Amino acid sequence: MYSSFYYWGFKEDKMKKLKNFQRILGVLLTGLIGLNVVGFTAMAEDESVWEAHTTTPNALNKYSGTDTDLTLPTTINGVTMTEIIMRLFKGNTSITSVIIPENYTIIGGEVFRECTSLKSVIFPNTITTTTGSIGSYQFRGCSSLEYVNIPPKITSLSARSFQDCSNPNLVIDIQSTAISSIGSNAFLNVTGTIKTYSQSVYDLVKENAATANVVLIEDNTTSVSYTHLRAHETCA
Repeated sequence: MYSSFYYWGFKEDKMKKLKNFQRILGVLLTGLIGLNVVGFTAMAEDESVWEAHTTTPNALNKYSGTDTDLTLPTTINGVTMTEIIMRLFKGNTSITSVIIPENYTIIGGEVFRECTSLKSVIFPNTITTTTGSIGSYQFRGCSSLEYVNIPPKITSLSARSFQDCSNPNLVIDIQSTAISSIGSNAFLNVTGTIKTYSQSVYDLVKENAATANVVLIEDNTTSVSYTHLRAHETCA
């Protein structure tokens, strides 16, 4: 009986090591090959855990898997995904990180609302949203959030978009220098750091983020990659 327990314990340990090796290999290949193949990191789960919208086949509508570190699919049933439906992950308390590949251009509102275990989200530079805005309540209640970038084509932040993102280690990296409006209570109860790259955006954010540490980085050479997220998780 002892040898039997030893065998299964040894086998389980080997399986865990194999899974960790596969995840690390996916991260390394992503960094080496570039952003266009980030879908490789999502190979741990079958395409069937993702569902496209019935009337908008290029829109991601549902996730039914169990992985917590996600890379959104680039295609479903041969159709390239370009849109994320409103409230896709709302209330999901399991997911911890989300990478959105370059083919996505539109994201609905409240996609990550009340995802209390979510630590990081990487948006691609292709994201514009339907109105050029990070929608209302987009990250409201994401109390564990540590990192999110706001890509260059975003021009406004809607009401309560980051309300109650209360982790003091949070970094909101506003890479867009075109932000011209911020909705009411967008940064209510945010106590982390908000990085900006233009004086006008700095002034606007400073005015609307009374509890946050708002900083201006004048040398705008920062570039967020998908490997940045994985490195961030490793250090966390």
